[in-house]
Amino acid sequence: MKFYLWMRQSGDGCDYTIGCGNTLHPLEGATIEEARLNVSSDRQLSSALVVSEVEDAMPFVKVKEQQLTERRQEDEQAKKRSELERLKRELGE
Repeated sequence: MKFYLWMRQSGDGCDYTIGCGNTLHPLEGATIEEARLNVSSDRQLSSALVVSEVEDAMPFVKVKEQQLTERRQEDEQAKKRSELERLKRELGE
């Protein structure tokens, strides 16, 4: 199992971009106890969590992205069909 250290910095040193002040670092260790031994930070934090990778979510993300792309294409086609019908009526064809 893979383990990661998720850290959120404390204070106002952030530049207000999305995710600013948040970092995720891989940890060495076969168990959560071993991974905890590798937790360290050189900055002041407001929170830190050890998290594990239970399942790779990228296949699900890719399916959702594909569905959104298809939906956008369908919406664009519907708009074009609507515009075509409007132009046909306007031009009397």
